Amino acid sequence: MSVMIIGSPMTHFSITRGLRRGDALSPFLFNIVAEGLSCSLQKANDLDMMYGEDFGGKRIHVPYLQFADAMIIFAKPNVVFLHNIKRILRCFELASGLKVNFFESCVVRVGKKVEQDTVLAKTLYCKSASLSITYLGLTLGAHPSSKAFWNSVIEKIQNRLTPWKRKFLTKGDMLVLIKSVLSSIPTFFMAISKISVSIAQIIEKLQMRFL
Repeated sequence: MSVMIIGSPMTHFSITRGLRRGDALSPFLFNIVAEGLSCSLQKANDLDMMYGEDFGGKRIHVPYLQFADAMIIFAKPNVVFLHNIKRILRCFELASGLKVNFFESCVVRVGKKVEQDTVLAKTLYCKSASLSITYLGLTLGAHPSSKAFWNSVIEKIQNRLTPWKRKFLTKGDMLVLIKSVLSSIPTFFMAISKISVSIAQIIEKLQMRFL
């Protein structure tokens, strides 16, 4: 390999480990490593070293949610539990070579404010926050039936429309953009909440105006 610096190639060197960007093997290797973290958290939950949350009428127990490198860990506001979670994350770092970004992480309180909010955040060396928050592009903690919840969806659609130049597009191009891009934005949010008629009409008007 060789690295380009200000347009000039430097001395070649041999690659001893790692994968090229876009390598098809990369996601499979990441899943193998990430599975180790999932098993560690599940084992800690089974041994009562941490405790997740129960959801729904059937009280489904959920200790964590993970999508790629984004994770939510559910835990009671207990310093001991957070110390155990921190130990698991540190062990994962040492075993895998991956790093947990504690500066971008936060302890989010659900429910009543507790006195040790700041203490719990300092335990993990991260910041403290409260609902609502954004996870995987979705707003968590906001009421899905309120107009404010869907304002971000409308803004996303408007931001996509801004750089598109209609005079350079045919009708067919516009239809493809509407069906594949604009329609997928509200569909993503509708996976967790029901869209109101008024919001759907606003989105339709934006699409019709573009067409």
